[in-house]
Amino acid sequence: MRDLCIHRGTALSLGWVADDCVVCPYHAWRYDASGACVRIPQSSAATIPTKARTVVYQCQERYGLIWVCLSAGTPAYPLPEIPELETGGWKVVNTGPFSWQADASRQVENFTDFGHFPWVHPGLLGDPERPLVPEHTVETRGHVLHYTIVRPEAPNSDDFPVFANDVAVKPERRSRYELHLPYTIVLRLGWGGTKGMVYFFASQPEKA
Repeated sequence: MRDLCIHRGTALSLGWVADDCVVCPYHAWRYDASGACVRIPQSSAATIPTKARTVVYQCQERYGLIWVCLSAGTPAYPLPEIPELETGGWKVVNTGPFSWQADASRQVENFTDFGHFPWVHPGLLGDPERPLVPEHTVETRGHVLHYTIVRPEAPNSDDFPVFANDVAVKPERRSRYELHLPYTIVLRLGWGGTKGMVYFFASQPEKA
């Protein structure tokens, strides 16, 4: 719901909830879930003007986040499907949120940029001795970009002594990316066999 009472412009977030309605703290006008004003205590009129309503937005709670369609209409795209976060069979580790002094699109670009791995994350994600970006193909399915890479094994380092596999073995770290418009990425990291990790990343723009 837009944080604005249509009556005198008061922030509805300063009010309270009563009978499943948001109550404005200034004159106690009540707005139901559709955004329509359903009670004006100062008036005995049986009919409330149809223009007495505030804008509402579709929202959904999923994966521990609140998703809001800010267009005040039907969402352009469905939410990403991450069954691993809903079956209960995976250990979930929450991190963040982290604040970046950058545009949300730049953060997504950084997440999908393989070329910086050897220099910024040596021993963790890349090896400066093998800086070439692995061959990969990007496939578009609906509004989602899909691509898979197999990264060269990075040698163990003092900072990350147990992360890397033996560099003598064939690389097994298969990374499957799903880039959901506009700012969401689902990354499935394979470590060979049945072991793996799902990295769920959502970049949220903040109003300046």
